[in-house]
Amino acid sequence: MAAASTTARTATLPSPAPMRSLVPLVLLALLVGVLASGVAEALSSWPDDWILPFRTWVTDFFVWFSALVKPLTRAVSWVLMLPLAVWKRCCSGVFRIGSLGRFPG
Repeated sequence: MAAASTTARTATLPSPAPMRSLVPLVLLALLVGVLASGVAEALSSWPDDWILPFRTWVTDFFVWFSALVKPLTRAVSWVLMLPLAVWKRCCSGVFRIGSLGRFPG
């Protein structure tokens, strides 16, 4: 046991070989970036045939969607209004309960 504890551990630095393999990739990325910077200026003006009318498509979708949903939401509103209308009539005295007279409210 004493022999095992006296062995010194030495720190080893990583080999520079993996770093050397990254240099061509970094240079290639820089080259592509420099070349691509000129492409953005060339593509700043589009032909009219390439322009997609997203604004018109979105507007048409919402016109269609609102025409579809508006009657549905109004029907839900009407259904939810019914119990409130009945309660309002009960409290205002329109409904009469037998010989008791007005509904207390």
